[in-house]
Amino acid sequence: MAVKEFTVGSRPQAVWGWLVIMDFFLAGTGSGLFILSLILGYPLGMTVGVILVLLGGALLLADLTRPTNAWRVIMRPQSSWLSRGTVSIIVFAILAIIHIAYLLTSSGGSMVNSTSWANIPGWEKIIAILSGVTAATVALYPGFLLGSMRGIPLWNSVLSPALFLSSALIAGLGVALLLPQGANGLRSLIALQVAGVGFILLQFLLLLSLLFTSQVEATKTAVLRLTQGDLKSQFYFGILTFGLIIPLALLLISLGTITNTMLPLASGILLLIGQLMLRYSLVKAGIFVSPV
Repeated sequence: MAVKEFTVGSRPQAVWGWLVIMDFFLAGTGSGLFILSLILGYPLGMTVGVILVLLGGALLLADLTRPTNAWRVIMRPQSSWLSRGTVSIIVFAILAIIHIAYLLTSSGGSMVNSTSWANIPGWEKIIAILSGVTAATVALYPGFLLGSMRGIPLWNSVLSPALFLSSALIAGLGVALLLPQGANGLRSLIALQVAGVGFILLQFLLLLSLLFTSQVEATKTAVLRLTQGDLKSQFYFGILTFGLIIPLALLLISLGTITNTMLPLASGILLLIGQLMLRYSLVKAGIFVSPV
């Protein structure tokens, strides 16, 4: 049964559509992939991560009413999470490109060879750490951006940043499982699979907290849209079944059969689908409560 009744003075948000959703998805996926690849010292993953983040930023600019004035979005970092997120993307891209360039130089131009943290100089470690911090900010900023919107109780939650960070790491891991493995090969693959199990379990807990700790009436209505209404297919099948439960099972099975390369690939594809559906559902489920 579709849930179409809302509290007095409330309505579904209709401002943010697919361009913003895809920005959140691509920027989150890229930042999560970069963080994981940074830990593994994997230049190919870092490079793909930077490209995805920049693509997401381009979609965000395309969504602005007047793209020619897009530069103004960076002028209010003291008060706007959109501005902070944009600045983070710019700083992240600069630091990440410097770090990747050094890794490619030190590895003879190879994109797939892993580079140990012990083999890089101190100044380069500082750049690597700063790029990792800004990547984490890029992953978190959609959650803080949504969380700052008090008129939409579902978004205005302490869980929003954590959900978007976990989503970024899971989606980034999904891409990492699809890429050629670095010089560490099997060890890197096992690390990604173990991390994937942990990330999925964390997201389960966050989603349960979102579903069962909703107190505001508009938030309960939004949750009903996810569990019983027009978004239930995306929630139960796109997010839970195909996006979390099946990938979790595949990752656990593949840990016992490491030689099977198809299971990680299938897990990666499903994880990406699930995280796209998560971001779509969270954005679409938002209900704006106007003052009455």
